[in-house]
Amino acid sequence: MILESRIHHIGGGYTSSAIEHGHPRATVVETLLEKYQKTPVIWKTIGELGEVVSGKGLTKAELLDSGPVGCIHYGQIYTKYGTSATKTVSFCTEETAAKCTKVYKGDLIITDGSTSKEENIGRGFAWLGDSPIVTMGGHMFVLHLAEEYDPLFLAYSLQSPHFRAQIKKYAVGASFKFITRRHLRTLKIPLPPLEVQKEIVEILEKFDYSKKGLLGSLKKELALREKQYTYYRAQLLKFPKEGEDLKKTLSSSCPRHVIITQKQHNDPHALLPQTLLHKFQSTPVIWKTIGELGEVVSGKGLTKAELLDSGPVGCIHYGQIYTKYGTSATKTVSFCTEETAAKCTKVYKGDLIITDGSTSKEENIGRGFAWLGDSPIVTMGGHMFVLHLAEEYDPLFLAYSLQSPHFRAQIKKYAVGASFKFITRRHLRTLKIPLPPLEVQKEIVSILEEKESLKESLKESLKEEIHLREKQYKYYRSQLLNFQNPSQYPLNNLKTL
Repeated sequence: MILESRIHHIGGGYTSSAIEHGHPRATVVETLLEKYQKTPVIWKTIGELGEVVSGKGLTKAELLDSGPVGCIHYGQIYTKYGTSATKTVSFCTEETAAKCTKVYKGDLIITDGSTSKEENIGRGFAWLGDSPIVTMGGHMFVLHLAEEYDPLFLAYSLQSPHFRAQIKKYAVGASFKFITRRHLRTLKIPLPPLEVQKEIVEILEKFDYSKKGLLGSLKKELALREKQYTYYRAQLLKFPKEGEDLKKTLSSSCPRHVIITQKQHNDPHALLPQTLLHKFQSTPVIWKTIGELGEVVSGKGLTKAELLDSGPVGCIHYGQIYTKYGTSATKTVSFCTEETAAKCTKVYKGDLIITDGSTSKEENIGRGFAWLGDSPIVTMGGHMFVLHLAEEYDPLFLAYSLQSPHFRAQIKKYAVGASFKFITRRHLRTLKIPLPPLEVQKEIVSILEEKESLKESLKESLKEEIHLREKQYKYYRSQLLNFQNPSQYPLNNLKTL
């Protein structure tokens, strides 16, 4: 109920299920759909709408962060732009611009292909800036539109089911699928009267604005939950340093913005009582090095090619620790043969698997999780350590401790390297972790597990809501652009999507 009311609040009381339950806004949209889909249209080819010009194959190296002429590079269309733009994120010199394809206000910039997603073939946007710009890269077309068409309507039309079906029919290639200029010019788009084009654009722009605002709020909610969980994890794992005054540790309190925000959420699970934090933080601890906790063994440098989707022995590859695993695991996502396993480092129940470095984030150095599965597994990849723990320690407590501020500060101090920062086995063995009595370790783990479970549950629910909003927007966009053309494109039933 807490999550539902929270999402209801963020969405202004308009959840994605409202359509199915007769929400008044949905009724208005359905009425408009019926009106527009009965509007007479003229079907024209892209070639009839204006001149289609191919882009020039210049390189990313010629892009500037600032300069006299705005420019668009092929790859930016997928990542930096939506349905329209009035400003560019990149620029170039006038000399470079003279070699590029010009784009004027009201033109469309359209991609010719993609290595990954078919939906990126023939994807484009309308340039609505007052100053001419240029395109850089050979995988684009520029459509110089005649004035009697609304460029935003045509940009939205590139995403319609009618147009996507034609792209799918004519796209060629294997690793890089693309559409030729000749075929692009033959693809058809339905054109209602100009005033209807503008009405549809206005509705879609409002939908788009509303969707972006809501998704932004939901993503902020996700970030807040992550921040909240990280804060309490840090507090639960905060113990006096060796020789530090206990009062200094207990003096820190929850940041005001965290408390206020969570009270506003009215979530009884959000706040940890300060008395509970003080109880743990005043518990006597023994500081031990990683080397004192057990044997630290380096992983073996086998390759991803030896990973299997199924097999007799479970295995963990270095890169999977960041993407596939959390604080603990009882099952692996990959496997290997017994012959491969014999060459790898063994992992037993209660062991910790720890990364040695990262090319991107410092937080990924010394990141790890506890293996709690009954069967032994193996690690594949040289950028890992396995810590064979003694039985008197809780492996989950130690896995959480790898994420504590105390431990991260030590990682930061000893990590070396430039493009790939890492920590050596010798240094890892010297890093210290505070150890309260075993029953306190288990109590802290129990609280963190509960908090993590709640966080992940909320995370999945919010992600699902984001997915539903995207789906809802795409549904109405496709219906608003769904005009009847019985000979080629039968009208879809509204209730089938």
